[in-house]
Amino acid sequence: MAGKLTNAAVQLLCLLCACASGSLTSNHAGAAYCWGSNSNGQLGDGTTTQRTSPTLVAGGLGFVALSAGASHTCGVTALGTYCWGSNDNGQLGNGSTTDSSVPVKVAGPPQSETRIIRPTTQ
Repeated sequence: MAGKLTNAAVQLLCLLCACASGSLTSNHAGAAYCWGSNSNGQLGDGTTTQRTSPTLVAGGLGFVALSAGASHTCGVTALGTYCWGSNDNGQLGNGSTTDSSVPVKVAGPPQSETRIIRPTTQ
């Protein structure tokens, strides 16, 4: 059936997350794709244009984890953590309060280590 995900296709989608303002996913190579509302640049494609289909996040980064907030998105790469979108409260972690429509590296102390913390179910 056309348009239906097969088990093989699901395996290629290593990450999937829905959020209040958009959706995101990445392929097996780690490229992130986002779609939905984009008023603060939270899709990371260099624009603030709403997208109704998956759009590649700018920067050519390979993500191993993605997380979406109400109007910002963050992703972990081998090079560090990157965020994009709304930054009015400093949520992008880059030392500013300026929104970004492309991924910006989260500032951290030298030799910082990024860990992925997953909630446990009880």
